[in-house]
Amino acid sequence: MATDSAQAAAVPAAGWYADPAGSGGLRWWDGRSWTAALQRAVAPPPAPPAPVAQPVVAQPVAQPAVAPAPVGYPPAGYAPPQPSPYEGDPRFGGPGAVPTTLTRPMPGPAHVAHAQPRPSLGEYGPRLLAAGIAVVVLLAAVLLVKGLVGAATSARSAGDDGGVDSGAAQGNVNVVAMKSDVLSVANAEETAFTQHQAYAPAASAGTHVGVGSQVLRLSAAGENLRVVIDREGVAYCVLASRAPRGGGAAQTVVYISSKGGLQSAAVRGCPSSF
Repeated sequence: MATDSAQAAAVPAAGWYADPAGSGGLRWWDGRSWTAALQRAVAPPPAPPAPVAQPVVAQPVAQPAVAPAPVGYPPAGYAPPQPSPYEGDPRFGGPGAVPTTLTRPMPGPAHVAHAQPRPSLGEYGPRLLAAGIAVVVLLAAVLLVKGLVGAATSARSAGDDGGVDSGAAQGNVNVVAMKSDVLSVANAEETAFTQHQAYAPAASAGTHVGVGSQVLRLSAAGENLRVVIDREGVAYCVLASRAPRGGGAAQTVVYISSKGGLQSAAVRGCPSSF
């Protein structure tokens, strides 16, 4: 019995003790065994660093520079100048003296302006004449340009609407436009042959013509254009024609690839082999 009493006295009382598992915290001992209750150790906050005293540097006080007196100054027997006995006397220019200059005001700019001579009308004569001539020349140029623009507009309207030609000059304009269209179609045919190894027949529809995958716009008003391929498929003929509504000879432009391209005005159609 004495042994049991000694063992009971050796067992520590219930309380918080250092965790035997090594967690660094405190674990509850209920007097007989360790429990699951655990208190984590909280590290105390670090102490703030001690302030470092900054050395106080005294600022030097600027001393006024005093120039040393020159050697031998003042000379022996020197005396400061004495005031003049006439200083402050009104009779000799002091305070209250009577001014010797005239106080009458001089004439201002208004008086001088009336004294200046005015230019006569004759001095402006050459300038007025030159300005009038310039105005007349400018009006004449404006009227001339307006007349030329109106004439060009009327001529273009007469040719574009498919009406009566204004003469040989208008006919030459249409022929030049037809030649440009024919050359554009010939270039499109060469492109089509490069892409598909074959020329493409074509015919205009209104103001456009399709050559393979290309669509070209015709320049001449009222122009009909078609492309004919020869029987062997190695050459093509482009025929553009335009019949004026007012009558007269039809205008024709022919391009034959196997005969050197654009033909003379004497050729009126494609060869019989096409």
